Amino acid sequence: MQQSKGIDGSGRKVLLTGTVMSPSMKRAIAAFAATGVEHVQCDAVSYSAAIGSHGVDYGRRVFPSYRFGQAETVVALNADFLGTWGDNVWYTAEWAKTRRPENGGMSRLHAFESGMSLTGSNADSTHPGQAFGAGPCGGCSVAGDFW
Repeated sequence: MQQSKGIDGSGRKVLLTGTVMSPSMKRAIAAFAATGVEHVQCDAVSYSAAIGSHGVDYGRRVFPSYRFGQAETVVALNADFLGTWGDNVWYTAEWAKTRRPENGGMSRLHAFESGMSLTGSNADSTHPGQAFGAGPCGGCSVAGDFW
């Protein structure tokens, strides 16, 4: 019987994660990688389009950090920012800042999504089944029904 390469300890050693945005997690992974382990980041949904568009618009290829804590209304278009989209820990903390009625008011969250998400389940209004990316202007037609 022939053993697969790597079973005996030889071969490539990889730490496979999703995109890491946390500076402290990046430092911990770098320390671990110094032991000879390669860090590979892989996401089920690619963020390269968002990063690339920010590179074109702002001159830096970075993933945005939206300040939901300063917003009165948030509209999520297939963006599960409370669950799986981007830096959901940051987004959840930011969004929660304006969701406290004891502070004199609450922001509004409207989710347009093709499938149910954590963000949609926490939204003040959810609009399921919207076909984003279809038609000549993508999801822009939803604004007419929403506003």
